[in-house]
Amino acid sequence: MPLGPLDEITRTPFEAQTGTPFTLTDGAGNTVEIVLSEVVDSGDRPARWMKRDPFKLWFDVPSGTAIPSNVYSFSHAKLGTIGDLLVTPVINPDNPGAPTYEVIFN
Repeated sequence: MPLGPLDEITRTPFEAQTGTPFTLTDGAGNTVEIVLSEVVDSGDRPARWMKRDPFKLWFDVPSGTAIPSNVYSFSHAKLGTIGDLLVTPVINPDNPGAPTYEVIFN
């Protein structure tokens, strides 16, 4: 199920995959699986030209895994290849002790 261009992807297909693993591949071909924990609204659409409401994806990682902030190729068993996305570590206010990683769709 291709999602289409990155600037047109909405939160809906991700919401259906909460709790499932996504595969990240770095530029050297190394992969790691991370689990989508939450789809979060980013607030109001900041510009009328935007094709969607902004949202964030929060991911959990296996214990002891650290992922450097970087651009990774994302894929998913049901969603297919999603594209290259920036992943950054963040603090989840609901669980500040657990490592959480974020992808933002503006």
